Amino acid sequence: MKKNGFVCRKKNGMEEKNLASAIFEVENDTHLLDYKTYDGVPIWMISRWYLLHDIIGGKLLDYESPERMRRVNTKMINYIFKTAKYNFSHKEMFNAKSIFLLATNRKTLINNKYYNRYVDHFYEEYPEQSLVIEQAPLDWEWPFPRVNADVYFDAIGRVEGEIRSRFYYKKDYVKVCEMLMLFCKRVKLLFDIRIQNKEFEYIAIYISKLIVSMRYQSIWLNKKLTKDTKVVIAVGSGFPHYYFTNRMLRRRGIISVELQHGYITKNNIMYNYADVLVNKAQVKAGIPDFILTYGEWWNSQMNCPIKKVSIGNPYHEYCIKKISQVSKKNRNILIIGVGENTRDYISLAAFLRKNIKDYHTKFRPHPGEMIKAIKIINEGGYSIELDKNIDIYTTLANTSIIIGEVSTVLFEAIGIVNRIIVSNTKYTHTYLPEHPFETFNTGEDLVKKINNPYNCKYFENEMLWAECWKENYRKFIDSII
Repeated sequence: MKKNGFVCRKKNGMEEKNLASAIFEVENDTHLLDYKTYDGVPIWMISRWYLLHDIIGGKLLDYESPERMRRVNTKMINYIFKTAKYNFSHKEMFNAKSIFLLATNRKTLINNKYYNRYVDHFYEEYPEQSLVIEQAPLDWEWPFPRVNADVYFDAIGRVEGEIRSRFYYKKDYVKVCEMLMLFCKRVKLLFDIRIQNKEFEYIAIYISKLIVSMRYQSIWLNKKLTKDTKVVIAVGSGFPHYYFTNRMLRRRGIISVELQHGYITKNNIMYNYADVLVNKAQVKAGIPDFILTYGEWWNSQMNCPIKKVSIGNPYHEYCIKKISQVSKKNRNILIIGVGENTRDYISLAAFLRKNIKDYHTKFRPHPGEMIKAIKIINEGGYSIELDKNIDIYTTLANTSIIIGEVSTVLFEAIGIVNRIIVSNTKYTHTYLPEHPFETFNTGEDLVKKINNPYNCKYFENEMLWAECWKENYRKFIDSII
């Protein structure tokens, strides 16, 4: 039910606070691990995020995840050709590199040059030993000139994997369907939700293709590794669908490390498992050896059997030093997108622009929902402004109030903005169960909150962000290579 530009979600026959545990209960059955790909990988591990978050989470919490596939266009084709040419002329950069840093392209600009805020700080600590392997930007922009020149691109390998998935997905299709039948049986038992035949077929094909694609990414990376490679630090390697890659690294005696790159809570499906699965050998075989986290609080949010090392957040530390003296007397409101519920937040932004004249309101979509947001705004004739700053900290430095649902930005904003206000929804209760922020229920409620200043005590910063990241990182690297 919508009320004045925002969604007021009612409980759906189940207490909202119990939705997360109910979602995890779906996988509380060891038989889900019995169904394996032809090369021995548990299909549940590859598919659990998609099934628990996108499918079941979406049905229970009334959201629709954005498309994960990027469409073919001339900009993409141009980028692929540039990548092929660039990679061919830079093959020698793999020589004598012991530290591989794999990352999505989270670009920012430093002195008008591209900078990967996830891994370039780490590269700079061991420049002679490190190599960055980067995914393509969402907008297919060619990321040059850049601060760090020792970079290679995996776009060719990913495209090859996607192409192969179109032709070879049937190799695992039967086993995928068998696993899905057990999954559907549990979903029906727990929630009385039936997966219809058409949706079942779509899910089965999607997972079968994902298996082929992730298997090939592991094969592609395996070819790039050398006898000098000692450790692979990757954004997202803790995600279960990286099973093939983590297994390959372990077999080669190379240490696999996940790099925290966003918020983690106790209900985060990527880093938390049902009790009966969490310590199973089949689970441990496909996750990294270590995860480098922002701080101790984040470590307490995970139950996955992985060694947790708090090192800090280099880019956050870098930005905080630059903007700590910025005046927060501005009258700017920023609404943060999470990838889901895009239409709700666009409606909320329009509602605030109409009902709060003393503030200027912007909406910042999640990178994966930008195209969707623009389409909704154009089709709905909304008069709202999108925040398109490359660097979120540029926006935070000029923002007084942050409004969101579940996002790393909410935590990054602590100590920068004046107020952080979170929407009181099933989605928040489920995926952000513990937080120190103000909350609101409806658009009218939010307007009242904004017009009545409130001092909220947030977490102590050292709990979120460990200090001395350089020292911590160097100590970690020196201990493993």
